[in-house]
Amino acid sequence: MDLPSCETQDFASLLFVACVMILRFSPYITMAQALYGCKILRLTSNTWHYPHRHFIISSPFITFVHKHKKLSYMKIITSIYHAPCSTIMLGSYDGRMCLCDWTGGWHSDSNYRRLFRMLGTTFEEGACDVNSKAAAQLDEYFGGVRRQFDLPLLLCGTPFQKEVWTALRHVGYGSTMSYARLAATIDRSKAVRAVANAVGANPMSVIIPCHRITGSDNSLTGYGGGLDVKRYLLALEQGCRAEPF
Repeated sequence: MDLPSCETQDFASLLFVACVMILRFSPYITMAQALYGCKILRLTSNTWHYPHRHFIISSPFITFVHKHKKLSYMKIITSIYHAPCSTIMLGSYDGRMCLCDWTGGWHSDSNYRRLFRMLGTTFEEGACDVNSKAAAQLDEYFGGVRRQFDLPLLLCGTPFQKEVWTALRHVGYGSTMSYARLAATIDRSKAVRAVANAVGANPMSVIIPCHRITGSDNSLTGYGGGLDVKRYLLALEQGCRAEPF
């Protein structure tokens, strides 16, 4: 669908943002981030191409791309996985998993923006072998028969974030570790807060087990999927009865 052209680019952009905000509470729109220049707007629609700036909408995401931004021809293929405790957005790019994130989670938007910025591409709902394999392994995990994941991963983050995410993969199934101890394992004892931020930015929930990180007193601290989900995952791994939500 092509939107009508406007003589003034800025006016057209503002008009689009105004329309999004007016429809903010429409049943057809799940969420909108109507900030000029933002990368991702979550809406439910198909694909639009705007003549001055490109508003590329790929359900369930709208990606705002400046006209000079070069996009990759490959898309991030997404699918929804229904876990017993919540729903997960799976995403893969060029044959590797780049996203396994709780839908509506605390850091979901920043994860989407990071993927867009680093891969220079948009999201497209569909089916692919990697997502299917991830869903099958998640079934095994939630069924209590899988403890480690064997998937090709594409980690999009800073070198520091990748260092923290790699360390997370060594936290064993059914065990927990404090942020301070995790920081010490990578010789970053004085950067506990930065390590905690990197844990929170993990785009591979469950696959990279950030749910196993707790406070220094073993308390359940914040988790992207919510504390109830974190409690469920730890109970599942520790052999306790975990009730589906």
